[in-house]
Amino acid sequence: TISSIIGSFLFGYITKAIGAKRSITVVYVILIVALILAVTAATEWVFWVAGSLFGISLGASWGASRILIIELTPKEKRGQFFGLFAFSGKV
Repeated sequence: TISSIIGSFLFGYITKAIGAKRSITVVYVILIVALILAVTAATEWVFWVAGSLFGISLGASWGASRILIIELTPKEKRGQFFGLFAFSGKV
């Protein structure tokens, strides 16, 4: 949870600087690295690093994906798109 909070704040600034699409690309690269580290972890500290990277990418993807929705949708239909986004997340 702590690393997700850190990732949310950190990628809020990064998204502002480089844009939502690039941020999401960076987030998914971090997620892939975290998953590879977790699968190949031979020691406990590597698993902790992988978990922290996963938390950072999880928090960052929550923030950056919402910003991407704002950028991609027409202003008058944002409520509908956010509703669909929330519904798809629950499914």
